[in-house]
Amino acid sequence: MDASLLAAFGLGLLLFIQHALDPDHLIAVSTIVSEHRNFKWASLIGAFWGLGHTTTLFIVGLIVIGLRVTIPPRLGSGLELLVAAMLVIPGLNVLRKSFGPERVHLHTHSHNPETHTHFHVHENPGQDHAHPHPFKAMRRPFIVGICMD
Repeated sequence: MDASLLAAFGLGLLLFIQHALDPDHLIAVSTIVSEHRNFKWASLIGAFWGLGHTTTLFIVGLIVIGLRVTIPPRLGSGLELLVAAMLVIPGLNVLRKSFGPERVHLHTHSHNPETHTHFHVHENPGQDHAHPHPFKAMRRPFIVGICMD
């Protein structure tokens, strides 16, 4: 293999790793994965997020390279703003699930003659079944991956 081709592949790999570790990617994937404690499910979710992200990059890449189109800076900035807004939605959902009234609430009880109140946390409230729903579980990470830059 030609040295310049190997250098191009190496540079591509380094740029890919830098892109994959961007804060917006880490936030998006970790927010979705945090809902699952199973390594298999977390890995599958990450893979579907990556598949969605690759789909968008492939389609946009084909358009930009194939049609020799440039993305105007104003459009690029607007799309970045949409990505930022899209990242806020899963974050708010995590906060809602973490601190919602069904999860965290005040609990009053007594021991001895003293009564006191403290926060009380329920593990997995409202979760009446534990079996996975693969299609439903993988749909959201795929769509979030599509919406990322």
